[in-house]
Amino acid sequence: MNSTLFKTYLLLAFSVFLDMSIQIVMIWKILEITSSTVYMGMIVSIGAVTPFILSKIIKKKDIFYKKSTITTLRAIFFACMATVLYFNATGLIYIIFMIAVFSSCNMVCSINTFEVKNSSFVKRKLIEASKASRVLQTTIQFGAFFGALFGGWYLKAMGFENFIYYIAVMSILLSVSYLFVSDVDKEETETEASNQQALSGKRERFIIQVALSVLTGLHIGAFNTFVPVYYQLFREWGPDILGFASGLAGIGALCAALLPQNKHVYLLSAVLLLVGDIGLFLMDMPYLSVLFCFCIGYAVNSVRITSRTEILKSDAAQSDVNSAISHSNYLFYIVSGTIPMLVTMVLTYFSFSSQAYGISLILVGVFSAVVIMLLTRSKKVITLEGAYEK
Repeated sequence: MNSTLFKTYLLLAFSVFLDMSIQIVMIWKILEITSSTVYMGMIVSIGAVTPFILSKIIKKKDIFYKKSTITTLRAIFFACMATVLYFNATGLIYIIFMIAVFSSCNMVCSINTFEVKNSSFVKRKLIEASKASRVLQTTIQFGAFFGALFGGWYLKAMGFENFIYYIAVMSILLSVSYLFVSDVDKEETETEASNQQALSGKRERFIIQVALSVLTGLHIGAFNTFVPVYYQLFREWGPDILGFASGLAGIGALCAALLPQNKHVYLLSAVLLLVGDIGLFLMDMPYLSVLFCFCIGYAVNSVRITSRTEILKSDAAQSDVNSAISHSNYLFYIVSGTIPMLVTMVLTYFSFSSQAYGISLILVGVFSAVVIMLLTRSKKVITLEGAYEK
């Protein structure tokens, strides 16, 4: 791996690490103050909806995946943190909520920028598409895992106000670090500007891949929202079991990123998704139940990596590839935050039992598996080698 690729992926890991540590701490503080899980979904969905809406309003759409944009956002975030500290406003709930939403917006825009940069690496043949997709996904997961771990430790060890100092300093360092990663080559941009039209088949293909990515967002959001409630309130298991379940799901996702996939990856993922959700729900022995989380993590990440690989391997115009990647990310985060939040509100309003959360996860799994199989039965499907099968 050359130095350009290494610096880019390293900076992505650092970026996700910081954003995830902020997310964990802010959500914990909000839960501590309000005892409401609704805010969790609101933070993620608002953070993704905001740049998505702005990208539809602003004519210069590529501004949302340029390094200048994320550099500016980090600098603004630093200024906001400095202001909060100056006025000693760290204990106000709406300030904490705004910090969390701003951080979520930063994370979505940053990942978008690095995803587009990743696609330019593939176009320039600096890295093979499948490897680029796997490396990027693994980088995001490692950054998120260690960021969440560090955020929880730092909050417990140093306190909330001290954490605000930490993210203020890290934000300005990250803003400066972005200067060492170049934007997509100007020559590439000019070439693509003269080639904006793509075949309708390619557009249809991207719609399928974006839809598959959105389905993974739906299931990840459902898992993160429903499983804690089901395990804690219905099964009456402790937080160690939930942590074990999340850990096994993470190991499954990592295996999907590291192990080679075959041409039946979508069918296998659909089956594993059903097996994982049903097994998690039915098993009344905690360590047997959590084993099925490995299947869920593997299946979800397999679909996400493969759908991204297919977009990267296409011969479509770079502008179409960037648009597909961008929409995929926006909708992934919007759906992962919004749909589970709405389902939780409905279940709470109608006073359903805690068992309903486990049943809801199965319904999401069945829906996701069926849609995955229907979408990938299309007559035009890209294989992992990047060719068409008709």
